[in-house]
Amino acid sequence: MWLSRKINKKGNTPTAEKGEVTLSSPKNWEAFATQKLRNITGYSPYGFCSLAPAGTEVLLLPVSGSAAALGTKANINGLAAGEVKIYSKGGASIELKNDGTIVLNGTVKIDGKGHITGWQAN
Repeated sequence: MWLSRKINKKGNTPTAEKGEVTLSSPKNWEAFATQKLRNITGYSPYGFCSLAPAGTEVLLLPVSGSAAALGTKANINGLAAGEVKIYSKGGASIELKNDGTIVLNGTVKIDGKGHITGWQAN
């Protein structure tokens, strides 16, 4: 919001908008918002990167004739304030809980003392 207002105060019309990923490949990422945007650049916190699959809702900001994806709509189901979840389309996940527990794929738990539950060797 602040960034959009700042841009508009300068007399520019582009603002951030919600869109949907329509094509997702390492060489070309496209989304549709008020128009089809091609060659989108994704921005993430340092050390973390992802390639959002088609159908994912993204926040887009027009930049130099194309667009920048500022992030995807967060799926916060099952999280408490302050917790973090990393997940993939295929179902793999890592959750960092407030009590120091790490939960892998929803079943394997490692508590703050290193005790592991929910894991069985094959």
